[in-house]
Amino acid sequence: MNYKNTYSTSSHEVNTYTSVPKTSGRKKRKKYRLAKNIIILFIVAAFSLGIGKGIALIFSEKSTPLERSNQTTLYSRESLFVLSPVNRPTEMLEKTLNWKFSIVPDSNHIGAAQEYAYDTKEIRNYISGKTTYTGKDKLVFLTFDDGANQKISPIVLDTLKEHGVHGTFFIVGGTVGEKNKSVLLREIEEGHAIAIHSFTHNYKILYPNRVANVQHITKEYMDTLTAMKNIFGPSFNSKVFRYPGGHMSWKNMDAADTALSKYGVEWIDWNALCGDGEPRRTRPTSAQGMYDFTVKTTQQNKNQDVIVVLMHDAENKKFTAEALPQIIQYYKDQGYVFGVLK
Repeated sequence: MNYKNTYSTSSHEVNTYTSVPKTSGRKKRKKYRLAKNIIILFIVAAFSLGIGKGIALIFSEKSTPLERSNQTTLYSRESLFVLSPVNRPTEMLEKTLNWKFSIVPDSNHIGAAQEYAYDTKEIRNYISGKTTYTGKDKLVFLTFDDGANQKISPIVLDTLKEHGVHGTFFIVGGTVGEKNKSVLLREIEEGHAIAIHSFTHNYKILYPNRVANVQHITKEYMDTLTAMKNIFGPSFNSKVFRYPGGHMSWKNMDAADTALSKYGVEWIDWNALCGDGEPRRTRPTSAQGMYDFTVKTTQQNKNQDVIVVLMHDAENKKFTAEALPQIIQYYKDQGYVFGVLK
């Protein structure tokens, strides 16, 4: 027999003994299980909505990853609620998201870019004909030299984002600083790759008498990398390099290559271009001309399975920015997969 205490409204306690049917215990357990299940469902639903909101915020305009800091974690303040020790289901989710939206240590891109980042040396060997590409997808690499700036670089970034593709930005070290910090952060956090294009871009310093000055080239590489680490944080490292004017234009390049290789650096040229860096007598004078030049130089390759396109996002490259949507569409129509260089 079960007992329960009841209390009268007077100041004296009165004990009463009431017989409770045996079935009431089973009913209580059944109600308890039902209530427990409802609570679990509620928690799961609330957590799912929270995670969805958190992930949406990561991609939303509210999220300002890496901005105004040297940290590489790309969470918005709101999304951290979902990933706090109290609210996350496991640490695995946090680690996965942290990797996906943070700079991969000792690399030039975030984790999400791993899916479309390709080894620079391998790509260089493909486009030079040194090795044969045997992959199933045709690859195109959109590369932009001479940034960063607040005039053309943001337009290029907007276009890449609108079309859902990525590129590799070969940055001149002299542009790396507070003035262009917001653009540089956009480049890395929107899934592009960051490469180095010397510090001064001064041919007379880098190649006096058209001969590579190994000491100046390596110093400018290191100076640019140091400036980039001040923007992106100490875990950032770019081992991708493009010689101003191209590798093919100068003498003593083997010595320069060897010096850079001691830092693990690989250089790359191109096998297609929009013509925005050509001498004035042959340079296209319209966006349509830039597009036509790109298609022409792409089709001149005997093997068109791997294409590295040279373009520029310097402040005076208005036609390049205007031609970019059409250039992107051309490669999409031809079935290319867009990659970045690492």
